[in-house]
Amino acid sequence: SSITAQALLEGLVEQGHDISYIALRSTDVSMLDHLRAKNVKAETFDKQSNILLTIKLFRRVYSFKPDVIYGFGVTCNLIACIAGRMVGAKIISSYRGMPVVVRKRKKLLIPFINRFSDAVIAVSEAIKSQLVCSFATPENKVHVVPPPIDHPHYENFSSREPEKLYFVGRLHHDKGTDLLIKAMKHLPE
Repeated sequence: SSITAQALLEGLVEQGHDISYIALRSTDVSMLDHLRAKNVKAETFDKQSNILLTIKLFRRVYSFKPDVIYGFGVTCNLIACIAGRMVGAKIISSYRGMPVVVRKRKKLLIPFINRFSDAVIAVSEAIKSQLVCSFATPENKVHVVPPPIDHPHYENFSSREPEKLYFVGRLHHDKGTDLLIKAMKHLPE
């Protein structure tokens, strides 16, 4: 998610837009420093109570009066919807993971969030399909935007044959481990 946000924000800054970015976790601090160097108002509200965080966030949104609020994930999408309605901003909600595997109480919020969003971003066709079929999101509202990759790190990847392949992640259907195993038979000996 950090590389997606960074690519989006850098592109908007290059076009001359005034950007304010708020990270809810301190894990994004290195990205925040990079964005600040590019004239993005970037800060984190990590390690604060949810009530204090929400008050500070809404104050910041009200004083900044953005034209667009872009959320990442169910919780941030909900906050984006409420804040967007508060200041009359366009709302873009995004989903990086499979919505059907989120906690039950968060699942209940997805149709509400998507109804009030002006656009919904899914990182894959599979996620788009779930949003449309399982969460009553109008298909014309959902746009598939795959996450960007830092190409220079991968340009030589295909020129060498891996001797070993490792999978790091939860052994859960949404991670596609079954597809990885099936794809193995298509690799050279």
